[in-house]
Amino acid sequence: MSDGSEQISALGQIVPEFHFDLVARIIPGAYTIAVLIWILDLLPTPCSLLQEPSWVPSAIAFMTFVAGAYVVGLLLEPASVELGKIHFRRTWITAACANRAIFLLALERLVGGCEETDPEKLQCRDFVRILRSLEDHLKQKSEATSRLLSKMAAESRCCQSLGTGSLVTILFIWGRYIVVRAGMRVSIVETVSFLTFGVIAQLAAQRRFDSLIRRQLSLFAQEL
Repeated sequence: MSDGSEQISALGQIVPEFHFDLVARIIPGAYTIAVLIWILDLLPTPCSLLQEPSWVPSAIAFMTFVAGAYVVGLLLEPASVELGKIHFRRTWITAACANRAIFLLALERLVGGCEETDPEKLQCRDFVRILRSLEDHLKQKSEATSRLLSKMAAESRCCQSLGTGSLVTILFIWGRYIVVRAGMRVSIVETVSFLTFGVIAQLAAQRRFDSLIRRQLSLFAQEL
């Protein structure tokens, strides 16, 4: 009985990690690879698939693609985090001002306080400390809370990385056109579409991150 409960507990720890990898890394990586394959005109047409059924992906090819998507997503992550700093501090300030009393309690009890308590005057590193402290504190309370926060963080990171992937795609398109002078696989309209998708993805990331912060403060308030 004990062994069974330990296995279930171990599985409960693995599943959120796999979910984060799938949503925050594999999906953006797969999107970026698929778009680049399409731009390079390497994707076979439906007619060629019917004529050459041997092209149908095998299990090995599928696993290779998934592994490649994970690596690309992992490489996109640092750039996504840096781009996220554009709205990271402003999102925190908005949420902290809307929940000032709870925010100050979290600042005092979990971080040990700061020299400055006005959210408008805090720096990114201060908000990072608060975010990590809140996350660690709440995840220790229950597995359900841990899964919820991991899910919301993964969704925010996924949107960030999708936006970064779109930016990488646009840079690749124009870099290839300028340096190699190769014929463009996409038109100006499609390039604008990629850019629009990237902007929408960043706005969605900001929205999900705002929801994550507010949920953390709300869960912390329930303990008071």
